[in-house]
Parts: sequence; structure tokens; C-alpha cells
Amino acid sequence: AFMLSGENRLQIGANAREPKAYMPTAAPLDPPGEVPSGISRQENLVKSLILVGNYPNPANYFTNIHYAVSQPQEISVQLVDVAGHVVAKLFKGLVEPGIYSLPVELSYLAPGVYSYVVITTEGSIVRQLVVMR
Repeated sequence: AFMLSGENRLQIGANAREPKAYMPTAAPLDPPGEVPSGISRQENLVKSLILVGNYPNPANYFTNIHYAVSQPQEISVQLVDVAGHVVAKLFKGLVEPGIYSLPVELSYLAPGVYSYVVITTEGSIVRQLVVMR
């Protein structure tokens, strides 16, 4: 679990790293009304990950998703539309403990509300992202 007190506070900026396996790709759509497989909304079970959020939000053409992990683990980050379709698989791979900043290009998305889902072996965390033009 994370200890975020005193001089060990989570900081985003100069110490953030980009995940090495980052490759934005379009993902096939799930059947209408289906929740993407592996997505659990039980955030309290995910103890080895802190999803700080994304900045800027609302965003126009680009945003960064900031997160931190406390132990080596496989994670997956997906972008989901309001209908529950996975519109992009942003990252999938093994990450070491540390603070990360995942750059995300949004120029191919229509304006609207999207969710990004960070999936670990412990569960998943979901946050919202607003795309504006």
C-alpha cells in the first residue's frame, strides 16, 4: 500500500515516467450494452495503485493520465465511451513501482464524456474524461 505523508507525498512532474510499452491503438468495439471484460468498479480493493487523474480535464486534443504503483504488476489502461464500448487500448504491460504519466492523444475522438479504466490483477479504477473542441 502507499504511504503518502511527509516528504514522501505523491508528486507529478519531473519524477513522472512514461510507461515503456505505450502504444495507442484503436480497439475493436464490444457488443452494444456490454461492459468491457475485466472491469470492476470496486476501487477500494486496488491497494497497489493510485490513479491521480488526468490533466487537462476537460481536454481538447491531448491529456496525460497520472498514476502511481507500489509494486511490480501488469496493468491495462482503456478508454471507454458512454455506451461502454472500448474505443482505445492505451497501455498494457508490466510496470515497476513508481509514478507514471501516460500521454493520450484525443484528436480522433468526438467531443463528449469518456471513461478511462486502469485494470490490475486486484481490480480496476475508473475516472471520467471530458473531450471538448
